[in-house]
Amino acid sequence: MKNSFLITLATVLLIASCTKSSVAPVSETNGTFLAGAKGSSKKWSLTSATVNVSGAVPQAITGIPTCESDNIFQFIYNSTQDYVQTEGATMCNSTDPSTLESGSWGFTDDGKSLLIDATLFPTSSPGTNSSLL
Repeated sequence: MKNSFLITLATVLLIASCTKSSVAPVSETNGTFLAGAKGSSKKWSLTSATVNVSGAVPQAITGIPTCESDNIFQFIYNSTQDYVQTEGATMCNSTDPSTLESGSWGFTDDGKSLLIDATLFPTSSPGTNSSLL
């Protein structure tokens, strides 16, 4: 009787340890928050910004011109995880294109850092990439 119980317990534990976890990775959870469900997108605008250089205490960035702070950041949750930054209502230069950056986005495995690989328009040469951590 005791052996039967131990074999049953061992079998249940083995099955439980082999089942797929229903908890999504942090990077996937953050991706859904940022861009919505797979196949959709969300648009964001800047409300505040901080900078943290080499692990120092984060400092607030102030004095961002309206022509930059009203830009729209769109994150698309598709197979290539597209990213686009467009001009807001106020343009810094009337001759600038409405699309300022385009590329792709992703999170590090631990979900703590958003990475953006984008081409900047119009001020940089083609192929120039930027990355946000």
